[in-house]
Amino acid sequence: MSKETAQLHRQSLLIVLGSVFGVIVLIGVVVLVGYARFLNHYSNQMYPGVFLAGQDVGGLTYLDAWDVLEDAATEVRTGITVSYSPGRGRRTEPTDSGYFTTD
Repeated sequence: MSKETAQLHRQSLLIVLGSVFGVIVLIGVVVLVGYARFLNHYSNQMYPGVFLAGQDVGGLTYLDAWDVLEDAATEVRTGITVSYSPGRGRRTEPTDSGYFTTD
């Protein structure tokens, strides 16, 4: 192999390696920018697909999600009516479960 051919191979290798490195850096920048935009968008919001008390709170602000959770807790504290046939039901109070006390 002549000196000129070896230098041409070396230059070709440097061009290929430089291109691969450039593509990897470009992909990394795109991923980091996308991640930063995602974090910025959801900085004061619940992530999509989050459920509290059986309700979808994805996209709600933290305060709105807190209100949903408080409403569900209020419902549990005030009792739940369980109906097993039309017109008949039984009121269940939180203290009936043994987990809550009136102290």
